[in-house]
Amino acid sequence: MTQPICYDVTIRLEEDLHSGTGTGIGILDAIQITGRDNLPVIRATHIKGLLREAGRLLCEIGCYSEADYNNLFGEEGGWQRSALLMQSLRFKIEDQKNWSHQWTSTSREINSRTPEKNTLRTLEYVKSGSSFQGQWLLTNPDLADFLGDCFQQVTHLGSSRSRGGGRIWVEKFKANLPKPDRFPKPVRFFPEPKTGQTILRLILRNLEPLCLPITGFPGNTVPSECYIRGQQLLGALVASVLRDGNQKIAEKLLAGKIKIGHAYPLPAQVTKNCSQWTVLPFPLNIYHKKPQPNTPPEQPWWTEPTGKISYLGERGEKDQFQDKDKSSQEESEREDKSSQKEREKLKRPSDREFLFRSDEQERWQRYQPKMAIHMRNQTLGLNVAKEKRQDDLFSEEEILEDTCFMSDIRFSNSTDAAEFAEAFNALLSGQTWLSLGRGGRPVVVQHAIWSKPETPISTSKPEPEKLTVLLTSDLIARTETLGFYDGLDIKVLQELLEIKAEDINANSLKCNVYKDTVTVRGFNYLTRLPRAPVLAIRRGSAIEITGSAADIDILRQALLEKTALGERTHEGFGRFKLDLPISPQSTKAEPEPLKANPRIGTQEAILIAAKKLADDLGEKALSKTQWQYLRQQALVANSLEDIDNLLERLQQHSENTTAGAVWQEPIKQIKNTLHKKWSPENQVLFLDALVRYQFARLKNGGV
Repeated sequence: MTQPICYDVTIRLEEDLHSGTGTGIGILDAIQITGRDNLPVIRATHIKGLLREAGRLLCEIGCYSEADYNNLFGEEGGWQRSALLMQSLRFKIEDQKNWSHQWTSTSREINSRTPEKNTLRTLEYVKSGSSFQGQWLLTNPDLADFLGDCFQQVTHLGSSRSRGGGRIWVEKFKANLPKPDRFPKPVRFFPEPKTGQTILRLILRNLEPLCLPITGFPGNTVPSECYIRGQQLLGALVASVLRDGNQKIAEKLLAGKIKIGHAYPLPAQVTKNCSQWTVLPFPLNIYHKKPQPNTPPEQPWWTEPTGKISYLGERGEKDQFQDKDKSSQEESEREDKSSQKEREKLKRPSDREFLFRSDEQERWQRYQPKMAIHMRNQTLGLNVAKEKRQDDLFSEEEILEDTCFMSDIRFSNSTDAAEFAEAFNALLSGQTWLSLGRGGRPVVVQHAIWSKPETPISTSKPEPEKLTVLLTSDLIARTETLGFYDGLDIKVLQELLEIKAEDINANSLKCNVYKDTVTVRGFNYLTRLPRAPVLAIRRGSAIEITGSAADIDILRQALLEKTALGERTHEGFGRFKLDLPISPQSTKAEPEPLKANPRIGTQEAILIAAKKLADDLGEKALSKTQWQYLRQQALVANSLEDIDNLLERLQQHSENTTAGAVWQEPIKQIKNTLHKKWSPENQVLFLDALVRYQFARLKNGGV
């Protein structure tokens, strides 16, 4: 096994940088891409593209071979991924707080200084002097010199590189070679259980936004799953161990002797020991009321979710198993109209929602992982079929970086567990990363602990005449005709549990079912072909069975002997919980108003206020020269005091001179409209937008 090399990378901008998103907002035609914390980032995909270009040049002049190039950057459509795993370079906020400013430019006519029509653009830039930092991992140390030479060729980042934009200075490019004693054993074995079964709980964190495609035939946007499927995690583990030459543990993984569970996302607010954590897909039997807007009228309710923890019960959730009358179907149909109307107002949960609690004494948290759309440009080259590829614009749906996931890996005996821990010691101790998702994004093991073998039943005492089954992962089960079941019922459970018809009186049992289906797709990396899609019963589906205590006990005991149902259980499918109490706790606390995103909701409100004032002033309030003077003086203001001084000077000018009398009414209304709580940047944005609206009016009016 070769020791990977981890590089600490820090760069400083010598010129302003724009690495945009391809989208605009308000008066900005292109905004700077930012991360989860609304600070600018330089995407790893962009830097890697520049490194590829530099590496291609070095290969063409004979410094390195084509094999070195393919090993370092990966061969498109090849058998192995890139040896270079990169983290995006992130902004160092301690260097500079006000990182953003705007540049406005236009094209000019040939041999003339006249601007061309419809070419005026305003872009958001990161100021020169800002620093960015990140980490890169090189799994093949033999390529270290090649990587260093490629990085030396990269002198500019972002757009307008040929005109000097985005020039960088590399402050740090240092390889960290850990000593053997720096990383102790990642986990410690607890006393082996009598059954020989054990579980390894992994807490994963994605260093980069993850795109986990859910379809083999995407359109302009590549949709992503909101969690890491067990089959994807299994493939990443096999690829990692094969790279190190450990064939034995790879065969056990592929043979299904080690069962890899789905890695579900965790909420941002997580404390305490992870051994007691429980993560569930949102049960389909729990409905909730539609969200009510509670924001200022200028801002939509969906601009930004509240930072307050959302507990189950705060949205008026109702468990349909508890609300539904179990006496008979006829009584259920004779419900009064008011109850029926109230039930129709409820809404099914989203398939991206989850429930979490740190232990059985805590309340259930309701959340969904943060996801975003990233627009990308596919460059010229060859596709997988070695055909020439055209330049194309597409988008990827991604799980935001620094999202934590939890996965349980089950071992049938302690020997397999020990071999797994030894084979993946570097991964579990943080010396190397996993390559996951589209483009091979880096994922690190944040924490790993051994936990006791779990049972699918809750610790609370179940009712003898009632059994509840909740699917915690998708269930794949074939019918006798080789089709797929689309829901759970008593007959399906009998077949999956291999219970004979004479052992149980199925006709005397009643069940209530809340179900849905999902299509499970995949990709076979060895054949480079998509796997055949299969129909699965969706995670969160639930069934409640009532009847005689003897028949219920037979079903419960048969379920307790299994940890998963159906097919592909070694990939995390078919896992379930029994009799898990998930009762929404009602609360009388009023929900807090939703806060607007500082870069979206607030700016939109400012633009609305600027347009309203422009309508009130009219197109002939000031001349073009006067409006342009106001804008130029506002753009150089750095504080609220500078803006106040500007308005005071213009007001004195309107009172002391006859020619300045036209300023009196505009300045008065501007002062009344400017919000005192706005930051200097937002006040400048207001004045800039006001002038732009007036220029548009003057142009349309022919003045």
